[in-house]
Amino acid sequence: MRGQGSISAEEFRQIIQYIGPERIITPYEWLGRLSSHQLKNEDICLTFDDSLLCQFEVALPVMEEYGIQAFWFIYSSVFEGFRSKFEMYRRFRCSYFDEINEFYELFFEKVDKSPFSNKALTLINERSLNKVISAAPFYSTEDAKFRIIRDQVLTPRSFEGFMDQIIQDYGIEEEDLGRHMWMTNENLLELRHLGHVIGLHSYSHPMVMATLPYQDQWNEYRRNLHHIQKVCESEVLSMAHPADSYNHETLEILRKLGIICGFRANNYFTPQSSDYESNNLELNREDHANILQMITSGSQKGGM
Repeated sequence: MRGQGSISAEEFRQIIQYIGPERIITPYEWLGRLSSHQLKNEDICLTFDDSLLCQFEVALPVMEEYGIQAFWFIYSSVFEGFRSKFEMYRRFRCSYFDEINEFYELFFEKVDKSPFSNKALTLINERSLNKVISAAPFYSTEDAKFRIIRDQVLTPRSFEGFMDQIIQDYGIEEEDLGRHMWMTNENLLELRHLGHVIGLHSYSHPMVMATLPYQDQWNEYRRNLHHIQKVCESEVLSMAHPADSYNHETLEILRKLGIICGFRANNYFTPQSSDYESNNLELNREDHANILQMITSGSQKGGM
């Protein structure tokens, strides 16, 4: 069953055709042009986040058809036997309800009846909702409200408590939610051998990296780096910020680890630093949902 935000192989082909496969440069070309200050506005690369097996199974064959490669930004905990709850939660809310708003209605009702209700009322307003939607225009108001509650109202532990209770009420086992969800080290090696680039996305994918102490952020990225280096036996120069959360300390850590290229999640650009090197760690991206909307509306691709 398809989840919220997922696309089919045919939709991915439409995106490639819309962009123009000849415009898509390899990740190695991207890194080379970025390092030599020769990257142009019209240069385009493909990126994937989150270590998902479906990306490997659906997107890779399409890219093989066109002879193109991409960046794959992976978080490492799932390769070492730890299930990522945030992905299982996404699968649950997208696969066990006829409409996503049915899940939201249930989730919001539980929050309203909890000690967090007053905080939610304070933080959720037109301005905060618009801020989330401006960064991701494909989000509905309910999508934005859910993310504000998850990331700003609740603590990580309390969010897990809410979600685990709802899942338990539905009689669903964690093992079922996590089955066949993530890639393996063998998948990473195949990508590497096919000319793709594996980059950092943290160890455990914290939803709000910017709130973590320096040492915790360092551990997240150092463990992630160590895993990729061990499996792929290659230099790691690129990354993507998980959940688009980072701060000045994050950028400092990434530079210390030798990262020269970092991607944000979207085009809503609020740089943490103004110098050229730091901006190389804050590159904008366009979400596939926005591109599909451009295709549907007949927008011109020159503005990408």
